[in-house]
Amino acid sequence: DTSTFGEYGVTIVSGECPISNKWVGQDILTCADRPQVQVTFYVNDGAGNVDSCQKTFTIVDTIAPVAECMDATIYLDATGFKMINETYIDNGSSDNADACGLDYDLSVETFGCADVDNPVTVTMTVTDVFGLQDSCTAVVTVLDTISPTVMCPTVLSSYVNDTGECGAEIGMLELVANDAC
Repeated sequence: DTSTFGEYGVTIVSGECPISNKWVGQDILTCADRPQVQVTFYVNDGAGNVDSCQKTFTIVDTIAPVAECMDATIYLDATGFKMINETYIDNGSSDNADACGLDYDLSVETFGCADVDNPVTVTMTVTDVFGLQDSCTAVVTVLDTISPTVMCPTVLSSYVNDTGECGAEIGMLELVANDAC
């Protein structure tokens, strides 16, 4: 009698008793099993005899992930900087082995005042656990929406001038102003 685990490339040949049952010790292979996993195949006959064999499988992925980008608008903080990660420009990047996860790398992650009114093209590269990659680009628009601050000088008194009129001239005093950009 011959029985096969055809999808696994294993053939089992028995003697006089027919094979009554066959099963695989691990029938689902995952990323955790890479790069190789040993799978045990079992059979038993009508007399209750059990035998097994093992086969080593190499987990191979030849399908690259798909990088999907979207443009983004970001706002500088009070110090005039902003850092981003993939969540700002990733638009659903995926891989055939999604459960294994992707690593993300951005060509630019930190933005500052020089980037205001100068859109920045950012390349995002996604890499799967097998080292396969794909890239896409997004345009990041940087805005500075935090108003400058000014501290007024202390209160000045105006005195009557020589002609008896109130009208002293006050020149521009030194103001203290701050703005990140």
